Amino acid sequence: MSTSQGTSSGTKTTTGDTEQDIGWTALRQLLLLGGALALAGAGLGVAGVAASVPLVWAFGIGASAVSLSVLAVTGYHGRAQSV
Repeated sequence: MSTSQGTSSGTKTTTGDTEQDIGWTALRQLLLLGGALALAGAGLGVAGVAASVPLVWAFGIGASAVSLSVLAVTGYHGRAQSV
């Protein structure tokens, strides 16, 4: 069972830390955890962008191929009817 006594800077616990010290330690830990999660999120975002680049290129090349095919077919069809 923990005991505490009042001091001018707050309640002192059996470990010798004041409530204010414990609060600052908790806040520091939350900031470190938040920073670590932010860095992990940024890293995953960069990895996601890097992983999607080949897919974007594939769609771009596929769209270009379809466009060229459509142009070739419509051009060929137009020449065939004019003869």
